[in-house]
Amino acid sequence: MADLSRVWVEAHIFEYELPWVREGQAAEMTLPYWPGDVRSGRVTYVYPYLRAQTRDVRLRLEFDNADLRLKPDMYADIHIETHADEQGLLLPSEAVLRSGERNLVFVVKGGGKFTPREVTLGLSTDGGKVQALAGLAPGDVVVTSGQFLLDSESKLQEAVQKMMEISMASAGPGQNADEDDFFSDMDDDAEEAFFADMEEAEPKKTTSP
Repeated sequence: MADLSRVWVEAHIFEYELPWVREGQAAEMTLPYWPGDVRSGRVTYVYPYLRAQTRDVRLRLEFDNADLRLKPDMYADIHIETHADEQGLLLPSEAVLRSGERNLVFVVKGGGKFTPREVTLGLSTDGGKVQALAGLAPGDVVVTSGQFLLDSESKLQEAVQKMMEISMASAGPGQNADEDDFFSDMDDDAEEAFFADMEEAEPKKTTSP
């Protein structure tokens, strides 16, 4: 015999969600087999360990069950109200280029120009939004579609710039990197022969009688 007028509900969250869940937070529960039945409860306990196989953490929540609709071993969907501690800006998640080492967005500068900006991300929210803790200022306009093309172009321009810098450095001071030293591999006889052939091939000016 057990009093089911108030029940415990076990929920599972992912490892990365743990920093935003704590005891006492409000929660809502919906049942897929009873549409429209929304129940309010609270998080009463966060288990102090992580399950190694599934990489998730168990929570215990409490809900009223005066009508005894909730039965043992039922499944339910849980929505926990969380609030970020840090202040930041919200931007569409698809605007962020994630390389694994850093997160980039492209900011519109006007006149058809864009600039890459590295951002520090925070909490992912509902509706496909992500929190930017650093790297953006209020009012910045970011690219949300086709930014991978801008990223490819900026990487190409960076590679070309580096190649030009290396070429200028190897040319040395006072020497243009675009100029080829055509006669560096010629000996004196070959150089004289070259100019002799040029004189013979040069067209002669004609004068009127």
